[in-house]
Amino acid sequence: MKSMTLPILAGSLLLAALPSLAASPVTPSPYTITAAIVESAATEYMNNADWQYNDWSQKMADLDMGILEKKVTMSAQAKADLDKAWDKIKLRWAQLQSANNNDWDGARASWAKASEEMQDAWQHLVPHQG
Repeated sequence: MKSMTLPILAGSLLLAALPSLAASPVTPSPYTITAAIVESAATEYMNNADWQYNDWSQKMADLDMGILEKKVTMSAQAKADLDKAWDKIKLRWAQLQSANNNDWDGARASWAKASEEMQDAWQHLVPHQG
């Protein structure tokens, strides 16, 4: 009988507390709202960066396949420049993924710069295919 008393007492106390909890809803603090907005923006940025990285990865794989199949030709220097930009974007992607709150802004700026450089290298070095 003693073992039944404790759960019944705990349940009764919980039921007694419910009306007071319902009467005073918790209003999120401005800090909580701001943090949620920042986290949402960071998540959106990371999703976009992930899409960009995967797109570049596919483009580079397609280019390498085209070169192997001799469907695409480019100078050794052009290929080296593009590979350098690709290596940089892979590095910046890894840094962006592992960035914490303290180095997020720097990692994001480095990613954006590497993305621009990759785009420029691609446009200048890859022959336009129909």
